[in-house]
Amino acid sequence: MHDVHLLHAAFPLTVGHAREGYRHIRLAVPVGGHRRAGALRIHPAPDHDVIDILDQLGARVGFPRPRLRRPSQTGIVCVEWGEPVPDEPYAAAHLYGYHPAAAETYARTHTRPTPEGLW
Repeated sequence: MHDVHLLHAAFPLTVGHAREGYRHIRLAVPVGGHRRAGALRIHPAPDHDVIDILDQLGARVGFPRPRLRRPSQTGIVCVEWGEPVPDEPYAAAHLYGYHPAAAETYARTHTRPTPEGLW
C-alpha cells in the first residue's frame, strides 16, 4: 500500500453472528492519496449485516459512495466505496492504492477484481 498512514483511519467491522456459527472481523481502510477505492467481500446473509456496514461506512470520512456489488456467479456481496472498481485486476489494484510490485502480484493472482477478505 502506497499510503500506509491510511491504516490509522481504518476501522474494524464485525460481520456475522455467533448464533449462526460465524463472526469475522474485516478492516475497512479509507480512500486517500493513491488509494481511490476500497472493498470487502462478505456473505450476503443476514441482510442486516450489509445494511449495517453501508450505514457505518457512510457515516465516516474517507468512505465516499458506499454501495453493493454482487458477483453473479459466487453470490458473495462485495461492499465497495470510492471510485468505481474496474473489472481488470491490474487497474483495480492501482485503484486500491497498491505499490506497483504489489499491483503486479495482485493482477497475476486474481481473476476477479473483488478482493478476498480485506481491502
